[in-house]
Amino acid sequence: MWTTIGHGRAETPDRPAAARLRIHVARFYVLTIEPSLFGDAALVRAWGRIGSFGRQRLDLFASAGEADEALDAWLAR
Repeated sequence: MWTTIGHGRAETPDRPAAARLRIHVARFYVLTIEPSLFGDAALVRAWGRIGSFGRQRLDLFASAGEADEALDAWLAR
């Protein structure tokens, strides 16, 4: 059983259309450690689809060493 969806793509019972379309989406991920205005360190995580503003999260740490450990934990995933 085949169902046609946008742009001539097809959905099969073993592979839903939503799963197929997610594969072809270009994404970006950015992880940086930056100083904050108050002298502590911030791990800035930004992500989203290329061509969009995406999302951003800021995690504050008391020292740059703690932020570096958090960055290493994210990179190990």
